[in-house]
Amino acid sequence: MRSWSAPAARPLTVRRYADAPHLNFSRRGRLTGPIDAALADHGLRRRVIATVPTLAAALMMVRDSDAVGMGPERAGASMIRELGLRTLPVPLDLPPLRMVMAWHPRQDADPGHVWLRGVVRATVAAVVA
Repeated sequence: MRSWSAPAARPLTVRRYADAPHLNFSRRGRLTGPIDAALADHGLRRRVIATVPTLAAALMMVRDSDAVGMGPERAGASMIRELGLRTLPVPLDLPPLRMVMAWHPRQDADPGHVWLRGVVRATVAAVVA
C-alpha cells in the first residue's frame, strides 16, 4: 500500500501526511478507516476533502489537486504513470487491505460463474502479490 500525489509532493512524515488534504476512495462513501486509527495512535487526525467511489476517480482527482490519496500501488500502476503521479510510502503501520468478491447466491453453483470467480481471484492475486 502506497500513497500517491501530484509530482510536487515531498517525502512524507507522519505529521506531514496527516496535515495534507486527503482524497478517499470508498464504494460505500466512508470517510474514515484504518488510516484514521493509525493516525489517532500518533495523536493526529487527517482532513478528508472528498470521497469518491473508485480508484480511477481518486487518481484523476489527485492529479488535479494538491491532495494525497492511498491505494494499492500495483493495481493502479498504469494509471499512476499515465497521470504523472508520484508514489510515496505511507508512513504508518496499516493492516493488510482485504478484498472480497460478492455475487448473488443463485450464482454459487453456476459453472461459468465459478470459473469466472476463479479467474478474477487468480488475476487479482497476481496483481497485488
